Amino acid sequence: MKILIVEDETAIREDIAAYLQKEGFVCEQAADYDAADEKVYLHEYDLVVLDITLPHGNGLDILRKLKKTAPATATLILSAKNSLDDKVRGLDLGADDYITKPFHLPELNARVKALLRRRFFQGKQAIVFEEIEIDPADNVIQVNGSSVELSKKEFDLLLFLITNKNRVLTKAAIAEHLWGDYMDLADNFGLVYSHIKNLRKKIVQQGGNDYIKTVYGMGYKFTNRSLVEILIKNFLENAIRYSLPGDTIAVRSGPEKITFSNPGKVALEHSERLFQRFHKQGSYGPSLGLGLAIAREICAVYGWEATYAFRGGQHAFQVRFFS
Repeated sequence: MKILIVEDETAIREDIAAYLQKEGFVCEQAADYDAADEKVYLHEYDLVVLDITLPHGNGLDILRKLKKTAPATATLILSAKNSLDDKVRGLDLGADDYITKPFHLPELNARVKALLRRRFFQGKQAIVFEEIEIDPADNVIQVNGSSVELSKKEFDLLLFLITNKNRVLTKAAIAEHLWGDYMDLADNFGLVYSHIKNLRKKIVQQGGNDYIKTVYGMGYKFTNRSLVEILIKNFLENAIRYSLPGDTIAVRSGPEKITFSNPGKVALEHSERLFQRFHKQGSYGPSLGLGLAIAREICAVYGWEATYAFRGGQHAFQVRFFS
């Protein structure tokens, strides 16, 4: 998880960063209002530790901007001992919690972890996705009840993907999340590809499914393959029910798309009728039996791209898995 620490006192800021980094967080720092304003404008964070009294501005203005532009980001206010008004204003503006200076780093760490659980994991200690179970507190992952040994970056990558499931994440966003200000270490995103490859391999070796889809030219998307299975099942069931004897249904699949085609006899000018609920044999020729209307609705729900084309005498329906 990625944290921004906004604090003008160098010793406090660096102590917080060092402690949270030992706990496995990626930390970035801002020493004044201008630096913090630039970072929250350019980057996304899971949590911001925010001092209110800053050089060149007020931390509450940063909080206001965060709530408008990144409402999902958790915020923890650092407040002075006697600043009750600041605490109240911060909470009224949407801050999730506060801690009063001076504080102990273990307490700050506990509050950070509690905030992240509430914000991203519905307050649960463990995150469960199908056969995958993650315990962020202990950095433990299990697949089908058996432990999987991941490197620190692989664990952080899986956590980032699973908390952003069904969203396309660019390689740049992944690199920034894993390395923060040191994202240049990703070596032109080659390390991102390497970590993705290793993570896939380790999950599949333990009997798990590969939920990481490559969206070519964009990045990666963590999604449930059972949705794809529903789509295929719908196509094939309709093919069996409504195609004529001797018809052939071709199914071609790749990492990011599935194409269904049929040499059916529907005239090109009537091809839009394929998207009606059922297209049976009649005056417009035999059915392709692909259930295109239902399939297109499924694609719309999950943000997939559904296209139809008539090429080489065949009607083809293609699904690409990105939003």
